[in-house]
Formats: sequence, structure tokens, C-alpha cells
Amino acid sequence: MEDYFDGYYLLQKTAIEVMTENYPNEPMMEDYLSLFPNADAQQLPETDLRERFLENIQPLLTIANNNGFEYMRKFL
Repeated sequence: MEDYFDGYYLLQKTAIEVMTENYPNEPMMEDYLSLFPNADAQQLPETDLRERFLENIQPLLTIANNNGFEYMRKFL
């Protein structure tokens, strides 16, 4: 997970920033609110935002792994 999380996090963060700026009333943004409960993603320090995202994603990865999905191996 260490190899891929930062890229995934940055992609999701960019999506939130773009959508918040360009489409603030888009109903699709409600899907992201569960990732950052009781927090404004624009106001949180970067480390807090990353940690909250990891706290929400980690259980999903564990469930997927328990159901037989394997972590990707790093390609050389």
C-alpha cells in the first residue's frame, strides 16, 4: 500500500479541489463528505487531511484483502 497510497491520495485530493472550486453545488461531492466527516477539506492542514483519508481507506483495504483481493506487486 505504501507504494500506491500517496498517488491515490493526491488524485482524490485534486478531484476534491477541482470539484469544490468549479462545481461547489454538485451532488456528487456528497460522496466525498464521508471521507472527511465534520471537516472542511479546504481548511485542514495537509497532514490531517492525509491521515483522515488513510483512516477511511485502510478498513476498506483490509476488507478487500480478507475477501481474497491481493495487493498489487510493484512492477520493475
